[in-house]
Amino acid sequence: SEWGEDDLNTNTRTSRLENWFDAGVHEFVLGAETMTDQITGSSTNDYPESSRRNDAFFGQALFNFGPTEVHLSARTDDNKAFGSHETWGAALGYRFGNGYRLSASAGTSFRAPTFNDLYSPWGGANPDLEPEEAKSYELALEKQEANWFWRLAVYQSEVDNLIVSFYPDPSLNTDEAELRGAELESGWSQDGWSVKAALSVGDFEDKKTGEPLLYRAEQTVRLDVEKDF
Repeated sequence: SEWGEDDLNTNTRTSRLENWFDAGVHEFVLGAETMTDQITGSSTNDYPESSRRNDAFFGQALFNFGPTEVHLSARTDDNKAFGSHETWGAALGYRFGNGYRLSASAGTSFRAPTFNDLYSPWGGANPDLEPEEAKSYELALEKQEANWFWRLAVYQSEVDNLIVSFYPDPSLNTDEAELRGAELESGWSQDGWSVKAALSVGDFEDKKTGEPLLYRAEQTVRLDVEKDF
């Protein structure tokens, strides 16, 4: 698309290879992923970089012990712009009778700012943004029936360099943020119809100032209705 002097096009190309292995009822995955972001347009000469590559290797293991499931994962990312980062995840689930399941999980994550976050000419960009790194924990109880389900989860995330949008002013990193909350969701499906609803409440805080995070809703309601034809 042409946008005059401020035209900007971003493209992402991803290649992914996964190898699945079975050992009885247990499953294992080893894989690699390459993602290349590219930015083109008349104003890209003003940017310090026009392409960026991220190479990743990952592994997952899913152990099934009757009603108990254990999921382990690990990943390493080598980002051209932000260096190497290692992340991991672990989850434990237990299935009770009558469709109930209790689960607990913990993990880390890494998210690099996009080219739009860094360079967008239409507002909100900040070329000095740092990548987000987080530790997250969740405890959940759910029930699954033939045509409907519900799930209640409580969570906590501790995020370094959380990217906060102040659009149209430049986005900024929040050095230390804590996100805590609960979410209740439920859904029903039949004859091609699907209805899902979710209610969430949270407490999102800048740990350095003790103030709530700006521009981040702490109470949300969502309703999705779909029909397959």
